[in-house]
Amino acid sequence: MSYNREREIEIERQVRRRIQRRMLLVADFGLLFVYGTVISGRSYISDFFPVVGVLWFMAFVIHSVLVIYWEWAERAVRSALEKERNAYYRAIAETVLAEIRHEKPKRDQRLTLNDDGELEDALEFEEREYRKRR
Repeated sequence: MSYNREREIEIERQVRRRIQRRMLLVADFGLLFVYGTVISGRSYISDFFPVVGVLWFMAFVIHSVLVIYWEWAERAVRSALEKERNAYYRAIAETVLAEIRHEKPKRDQRLTLNDDGELEDALEFEEREYRKRR
């Protein structure tokens, strides 16, 4: 496999994007948790702050659904590409193996076992041909 710098940069970019999405989701949850903890302990806070908390929670849920969808879509695309690549390599391997099979018949294709358990030649053995080869 040849070294391809552009492909390496693209893979690095995809991995960084995936990690950034996850980290933003974790940061969003952490800030929402801190906000909820601070607001819940205060009795003198006006009605505006709980409304902001509810809106923030709704945005967090939407953000979570989007991140899950993106991760699922990327995994599905990678799986489909891998299946396609495996099918391609399998087709190449079958072609190569078919060519190899037709190259030279192996000896074990001609030999079989008879009822007594002895080897017998499936092709007719001719002594004259054997002597010619020696």
